[in-house]
Amino acid sequence: MKRAKEIEPKIKTGAIIKARPIDTISLVRACNADILCMNYVYVDSKLVHDCHKNNIELNPWTIDKIPDMKRMIELGADNITSNRPDILISLMK
Repeated sequence: MKRAKEIEPKIKTGAIIKARPIDTISLVRACNADILCMNYVYVDSKLVHDCHKNNIELNPWTIDKIPDMKRMIELGADNITSNRPDILISLMK
């Protein structure tokens, strides 16, 4: 990601994290990432708040069940990755 930012400083990059590290924000910053892509089971209101406070977009993945989609929408996730965009779009209307 560092090299990508050197070539094109405006490019958005994302850190893909499978689990929840102790200091998620510091890890994302160390990667020089703009977006945190994380398994949705680790996303809570504190993480959303911390990401937004630090100008980091949050993209939880992969959410295919309606209750989980609703929870991510209510928490304020910036993007949601899903295999069911048809359902997700209908929930966002």
